[in-house]
Formats: sequence, C-alpha cells, structure tokens
Amino acid sequence: MIKVTEFSPALTSNHEHSAIANCKVVINGSTPQVKSRGTPTPEPILPTYPAPATDDESPITYATSYEPLYRHLVITYGDILRTNNSKLLANIIDCSGKVILPARELLTTIALMLGVEEQQIRLSYEDPDSTCLSKVSPIKNIATIKVNGYDFNLAYNHQYNELSDVFGVSLTRCLIG
Repeated sequence: MIKVTEFSPALTSNHEHSAIANCKVVINGSTPQVKSRGTPTPEPILPTYPAPATDDESPITYATSYEPLYRHLVITYGDILRTNNSKLLANIIDCSGKVILPARELLTTIALMLGVEEQQIRLSYEDPDSTCLSKVSPIKNIATIKVNGYDFNLAYNHQYNELSDVFGVSLTRCLIG
C-alpha cells in the first residue's frame, strides 16, 4: 500500500510558490521518505538525420555539371601549394581572402563553370604604373573578363558571384608568367 501524506508546495528563495512540491511517501508501512515532485522535464529534442547513403550513392552531393570544375580547382590549388617560391606563396591569397590563380588556370576555371571553350574568354589587364626601376610583379590586376565579347560580371552575374564567393577564386587579380 502506498500512502502520500503532508503534501506542501516548496518555497523559493523569494518565498513564492514554485512548480516543485514536497510530499512524504510511505510504502507498505516503511519509514516515510521525502520525495520531491515537480513538473516533468521534457525530453530533449534530438535532431534527425537522413538515412545513410546506399553503396551506389555518394554522401557528398554537388551539381554533376560542376564535377570537372571541382577536379580542376583541386589540382590547381595543389599545384599552387607545392610551389617553391615562398614570397609568391605568401601573396597567393588576396586581402579579401580569395585565391589568386594563374591566368591559364583562371581561363580554364571560367570555361568549366560556363561550359564554353577557353578561346571564347579574354582577360585584359590594367596598365601598371611602371618605371624603368620598378620590378615586374607576377600578380596582375584584371581590368575585364570577356566571354564571347560580353562582360563576364554582367552577362553571367550568377556564375561570377558563385565563382568568387563559393569557390573563393579571385576575379580581380591573376598570376602571369
């Protein structure tokens, strides 16, 4: 037999009633034990994840049309990191955090992104203020990128922003030489 006696609400430090109450519980004539009752704590909500991929599916999903672009960028980034020129390696990321690619690799990257031939893309560089005593920098500022005669930034704005923001490729500077 279970007998509950002396039920009283608990008091908090500022003497207001709280949601917790104390009571004495007697089971089959045993000595009374004080039990604390309160509002039940809800079980935590655990996130649910999709079922694991089957053997035929890859857990990494990306647009299949970008697969050659991903492969090209991985190889290009690997080649950049293996350079022996420490000064060049120190300056390969511009102040905005974008990777400065060699001009040939930048052309290939844009061609793969747009699905066009490299011959349809033209890079033009800003004229540097050069004097006979200045060193020629291997990093050039890009004035315009033309694809089939159209400005890449205007005609292909979505791809331009995706290449710059998602892939982290600098479209304002490139390596020459």
